[in-house]
Amino acid sequence: MKEDPEGLWRDPCAIQPNGDREYHVRRSSLDGSTNAVMFLITGNVEVLESAWLYTAATKDMDWLRLHIEALEGAASCIEDQMDRYGRLWSDVYYDDQVIKDGRETFATALAAHSFNLLSELEHRLGRDEKEAHYKRVAALLGSSLAKPLPMGYWDETNNRFVDWVDRSGAAHDHIHLLANILPVLFGYTSKEQEESFSRLWTNIWINSSDFLLFLRLISISIRMPRSVMADRTIYVRRVDIGAGMKRTGHGRKTARYC
Repeated sequence: MKEDPEGLWRDPCAIQPNGDREYHVRRSSLDGSTNAVMFLITGNVEVLESAWLYTAATKDMDWLRLHIEALEGAASCIEDQMDRYGRLWSDVYYDDQVIKDGRETFATALAAHSFNLLSELEHRLGRDEKEAHYKRVAALLGSSLAKPLPMGYWDETNNRFVDWVDRSGAAHDHIHLLANILPVLFGYTSKEQEESFSRLWTNIWINSSDFLLFLRLISISIRMPRSVMADRTIYVRRVDIGAGMKRTGHGRKTARYC
């Protein structure tokens, strides 16, 4: 990212065997109607999350001091894609062969969470102004999530989060579960939105045997550490996504975030 020839701190989409870095890769949809840049911000989000995880595991403050400005550079690329209302135009999110050229709920939730993680890293280094700045960015992104369309991502008619909104303002929704899980998990929703999500989850849980089988193979509880330097993990937010499980005889479970 530091070597981005445009100085935009983009995470390379790919590195070829000969060492060439591909910072700007465009893809077209199958029908040729949409063309957009691949993975404009999600790689940068993952960099921030990975730095937080590394620092939490190693307590290596020297490493963090050495790289904190580069992490801020990675964050700047994400901020550049935000509009004045805190909506993140992630350009393209390539999911199941679908090009989502616009603002995507899943990516926005992850970005908001990554800025909170970065603010914790800044706090550990005593960089108070930067800590406050990234908290404000996270709050702005998070507040935009919960707002109803067209200013946010919440569909008041169907009482759920849409998958994404394209650049023409059209909302696309096929009940993307992570688009609905993550805003609740990260604490950006109202009580009414959480209750709507619980009803949505219950309906999906009861009516999808294939999905039940899939979930039984993945982790089962949500946990989030209180701070980056916590010596032990404590439960600070739990989202019950197993409201319908007793009826199906599968017991109670929750989803795990690690």
